[in-house]
Amino acid sequence: LGLFAELFELPYFSIIMNLSYNQKGMIDNMIVTYIDTTPMGYSSHTVKLDRRFDYLTISTNIKTRYELNNFSPYILTGFRYDILMEKKIEKLYSGSGLNKVGLDAFWEKYKGNLFGLTLGVGIEIKNLIKFPIILEWIYNHDLSKVKMHENLEIQNLSNELKIGLKF
Repeated sequence: LGLFAELFELPYFSIIMNLSYNQKGMIDNMIVTYIDTTPMGYSSHTVKLDRRFDYLTISTNIKTRYELNNFSPYILTGFRYDILMEKKIEKLYSGSGLNKVGLDAFWEKYKGNLFGLTLGVGIEIKNLIKFPIILEWIYNHDLSKVKMHENLEIQNLSNELKIGLKF
């Protein structure tokens, strides 16, 4: 969810300022075997770990476009800064709902705000409805790496498909 403003609109060039809410994260489904207290000895369960990080994203992009009659294709590139607002770390649990392992302490180290690059292509379609429709694909590449452990760094790469109206 976000808002953008297109500034300094020249015939083929403009600057886009963007403020948006983004969610990043991951879900892992794993099979875990552990020693059980039943006569069977070992048990295997599928467990799920859900981690979600909420960001306020501020980005500035340079947009180059080519104007045609009813549509305008464009490319854009720029910089992005993600400010971590909240993280939701779900404990590792089995299909029966029993907590087995808590990884909260590990993910507490994930504190960083992120700086990254943006590259995208899009098209602005005019005259279909009252406002122009925007279809856009964006590739985000974080330059910041979050160091979780001496042997683990996380670097986000993401794709966005945007559909919007231009007022």
